[in-house]
Amino acid sequence: FGQNEKLDFDKTLYDRGKTLQELLYYTNLFELSSLKNKMVSENANKTINQILEKALENYTELVRNYPKSELLLEALFQKGMLEYGTEKYNESKTSFLMLVDLQKEKNGGNMNRTYIMLAEIEVRNKNYKEAKDYLEKSKNYKVFYDCGNEMERDKAILDRLYKACEKK
Repeated sequence: FGQNEKLDFDKTLYDRGKTLQELLYYTNLFELSSLKNKMVSENANKTINQILEKALENYTELVRNYPKSELLLEALFQKGMLEYGTEKYNESKTSFLMLVDLQKEKNGGNMNRTYIMLAEIEVRNKNYKEAKDYLEKSKNYKVFYDCGNEMERDKAILDRLYKACEKK
């Protein structure tokens, strides 16, 4: 029973990470984290951080132990996003730069967003020239949108980043 099945540990790690991320979006933890009740808010924030860290652990393990996985690029992208979201900016930059190198080899589909995230990090670090360089590189990769909301969100992000680079 099940002895001839191939165990896809990389897929299991990816699915765990993705499920934990989705858990946050399908619960009201984010709403609870902004309540005025300090105890509820603190507990919600603690739970959010624990879930994000656990998702990050799964992606990190996949990237470290399964470098030939077909899920590597997506796991590395999610890892970089979670590192950014948990204010681990240096680690996030490392993940995104690794992703750029790998995507050049494999012609991956997250190049646009990866360069935008690198620009976000450089604006945060007040490295405006580097941020602008990353924004320019992002233009070389097309993004296909499912709806206008995503396109408007990305346009607002790009406008904000370009304005930050121009002021300095």
